[in-house]
Amino acid sequence: MSQLFIVIPAAGHSRRMGQPKLLMDWAGQTVIAHVLTALQSIQPAAGVIVVRQDDLALQQEIDRCETSISWFAADQDPPDMLTSIRYGLEQINKRHHPTDNDGWLLMPADHPVVSPAILTSLMQVWQQQQPQILIPTHAGKRGHPALFRWVWTSHIDQIPTDQGLNWLIRHHQDALTTVELPFPEILQDLDTPDDYARLYPTGKHPSQPPST
Repeated sequence: MSQLFIVIPAAGHSRRMGQPKLLMDWAGQTVIAHVLTALQSIQPAAGVIVVRQDDLALQQEIDRCETSISWFAADQDPPDMLTSIRYGLEQINKRHHPTDNDGWLLMPADHPVVSPAILTSLMQVWQQQQPQILIPTHAGKRGHPALFRWVWTSHIDQIPTDQGLNWLIRHHQDALTTVELPFPEILQDLDTPDDYARLYPTGKHPSQPPST
């Protein structure tokens, strides 16, 4: 039976938010804790969150969550998301030696609207249809998270330095499966104070993010 691994790029600086967004409150948890809690619903074998060396507060918060997903900080901070993804995949490969048919799920750290319902729906298609690459859509637009067979990690080095993971998908459309889901949340990221005010899960949306 194939295993599932998680890669979470989390080495950004939250410049547009104006404060560390992964440590902001999300219905009584931090954003990162909410994401990690949701991911446990699909019982991953393991996972890696790629963080900056100096982001001690985030490292401590991940440790506090006590999940099967651990953090990793490279000697040199990743300059972009693709490098973060590479670091995460390298660590999983070293620690767990996945087979080509195992899977890895790319989960944006700033995606706190992810829910067990979204993840379970995606995993059902993954298990039933056995796709090579699986991306959820809503209203015809592609969203998060995305799933890949482990064999596709060997193609990551083909991606040009000025491109992201979408380059790989564009050049291998024959391997891509999309699934339309009834969840607009798959299209929503948390980048700015306006995003936070709009998406925060209470009836009273704060006008500004609370300090942490």
